[in-house]
Amino acid sequence: MLRYALGSSARDFAAAAAAFERGCEGGAQGSCVELASMAKYGEGTAQDLTRARKLYQAACDVGHQRGCAGLGLLYLRGMAGLEKDSARARTLFAKSCAADDVAGCVQLGGMDADAGNWSAALPLFEKVCALHPREGGCYSLAYAYAYVRSGDVPRDLDKARALAEKACDSGDAAGCNLLAGMYDGASTFAPDAPRSIAFAQRACDIDARHCYPLAMRLLQGRGVARDTAKAIALLEEACKQHNATACSLLGQALLDGEHVPPDRERALTLLDGACEAGDEAACPIAKNARTKP
Repeated sequence: MLRYALGSSARDFAAAAAAFERGCEGGAQGSCVELASMAKYGEGTAQDLTRARKLYQAACDVGHQRGCAGLGLLYLRGMAGLEKDSARARTLFAKSCAADDVAGCVQLGGMDADAGNWSAALPLFEKVCALHPREGGCYSLAYAYAYVRSGDVPRDLDKARALAEKACDSGDAAGCNLLAGMYDGASTFAPDAPRSIAFAQRACDIDARHCYPLAMRLLQGRGVARDTAKAIALLEEACKQHNATACSLLGQALLDGEHVPPDRERALTLLDGACEAGDEAACPIAKNARTKP
């Protein structure tokens, strides 16, 4: 997807949306799918989840598997007026993955992993890692070999590091942040603050959505000089790029008046959005905040 493949600083969303609009009107389903993603997030065009759903559905109906994957994600999260339907989502992801669409394979593998079925998830992630290392498969494998405790996943830190490096070197910011975390504590490798910060910075440079781990280190002064102003600016940027975790963290800061002037109304808006986007930590925080005077 466009928003995954390109760094945020390099994108002219309005021009891209206009180009995809023209392509979609001309019958190019790939353009329709990219336009759907931009409508979903309000990038370069008005945010319109209903339009995104219709574009994904139309593309899927004519056999464009990335459209099926996009539609499946809406069903999985219960977005765009759809009821949550994991069975329907799984069917769409499986259809997409069978045609070697990496988005469908990653999501299908994620569903299996969430269910603890790693024997099914690993081959899917391996397929994606081999086809497109930057699309989440290598990262997911690396995470599994480093942190998952399952009989289906033998712990192998060297393999985890090699896969994370492959992901990071291919432009997957999540892989860089995984390496940052692996060098941040003793549960994997010996702590190495400079290396950890370097990988967190690299992730942030690749994709602003992945700046929040660096922001947290700056807030806490963990391995780097504390810089709350820069940290909040990074959270703002990551949230602007629709990272639910960043929006949740920023919302909490605004709610508590920690590091920033308190802003209850904006805090609740950010927390509600993060909750809807799948950040489970944001949901009870927003709910509890509304019960307090």
